[in-house]
Amino acid sequence: MSEDQLNEACPRCGAKGKKTKAITIESQVTDEAKESLDGFDGFRFCGTADCPVAYYRPADGSVVDKYLARFPIFQKEESPERLVCYCFQNSVQKIRDEVKATGDTKVIQEIKDSCKRGMDDCARNNPQGSCCLGNVSKVVKEAKGLAMAAVEGGCCSEEKVSDVAANESGSCCSAGECSTDAPTSKSGTNAAGSQAPKLALSGALLAAMASSACCWLPLLLIGTGLSAAGVAGFFEAYRLFFVVGSVALLGVGFYFVYFRKPVCEDGTACSVPSSGMRRFTRSMLWVATAMIAAFTLFPNALSVWAKSREEPKEVAAASIEKSQLLNFAVEGMTCEACAIGLKGELAKLPGLESVEVSYEKGRVMTTVSDPSDAKRNRILDTIKSAGYSGRLIEETHMAFSIEGMTCSACAVSAERKIEALPGIVSAKVDYRSKSANVVTEDHVAPDAVSTAVAELGYTAKRKEQ
Repeated sequence: MSEDQLNEACPRCGAKGKKTKAITIESQVTDEAKESLDGFDGFRFCGTADCPVAYYRPADGSVVDKYLARFPIFQKEESPERLVCYCFQNSVQKIRDEVKATGDTKVIQEIKDSCKRGMDDCARNNPQGSCCLGNVSKVVKEAKGLAMAAVEGGCCSEEKVSDVAANESGSCCSAGECSTDAPTSKSGTNAAGSQAPKLALSGALLAAMASSACCWLPLLLIGTGLSAAGVAGFFEAYRLFFVVGSVALLGVGFYFVYFRKPVCEDGTACSVPSSGMRRFTRSMLWVATAMIAAFTLFPNALSVWAKSREEPKEVAAASIEKSQLLNFAVEGMTCEACAIGLKGELAKLPGLESVEVSYEKGRVMTTVSDPSDAKRNRILDTIKSAGYSGRLIEETHMAFSIEGMTCSACAVSAERKIEALPGIVSAKVDYRSKSANVVTEDHVAPDAVSTAVAELGYTAKRKEQ
């Protein structure tokens, strides 16, 4: 403690008291005590509970004991009948009774309403010479069974009250302290601060929606007949930033709801949220968390779902022999939702016997009975109208006969083995006809296919076309 602080400390308990105005000493000290004082300026109020000093003046060492005060001092008494609000005669017992009967109290709001009407005079009525709302809030919390030194979401802690600097009028309502229209604390525990968790959660939810917009927005636009060109790519490029932003804002929301301790400006009063409002805010926090998680994980969940629905398809021998495979490279898809939406659009085209869309490969694989230029252009136009760019893959088609397969599972294994080879666009293996159609974008030696199939224990020979 510095020398200046020592000079300002109470001579009995050593605590630094709050400056008190002359009008407070003149109004609160008994006539007998006034006779021994040389003026009323320069005094400080000692709020230490077990200290007998009510007021002291560091300049000349004058001391006024609590027994010489006209009214019992809230901080230094224990009787439940003692006043905590001196302007409007609210006692500790009155607050306890109201909380016991109703579960809450209207005292704080009544005080604020009276302050706004100019009915308060704290400098004259309150022994501490300043607003009582910090003390009232503490009593309310204790009455609700929350034995806390600081009021959660309320005005000021017991320690803070003793160090509040009085304003010029000593009024609760000075500088808008009881006003609901302006912020009153550093932490913004009233109108401004109560919005902080909501703003953080709203921002987190919007960021999470943006992080998955690369999937759901193209589907929405296509469903409404609008072009999704470029939209998915934009959101995909910034997806990581949106995810990080969403998690950060969600953390801010948890901080304000669960960990933020209100710190009031000196001489100000903050609102006390009801327990019901706190429960509602926390419930909304967890609901928002679930929604954010759902939006953030939507592309991944959709991918897993799409893969789980993939089933091995047997292609009829007649289909392989008579139909033709047309494969297209597609750019612009950003997740499985794009593939699902594009497949739905292509499936509407007449003359397509089958259509598969692979997001991972960026491919559209179709089986058509009429491989004319018009059909190919119709497929490309559909891809473009869905918001993507596509081109027909210049392919090399190879047909193989495969011996050694004993069931349809063998055909599936062979098909996957061939498709894993570099340069393979697609492979269709049919168990019944013991045949395979292989399509490559770049030329692949037939021996590469034969070797891959041989690793599974089968024999593949290329057919002459």
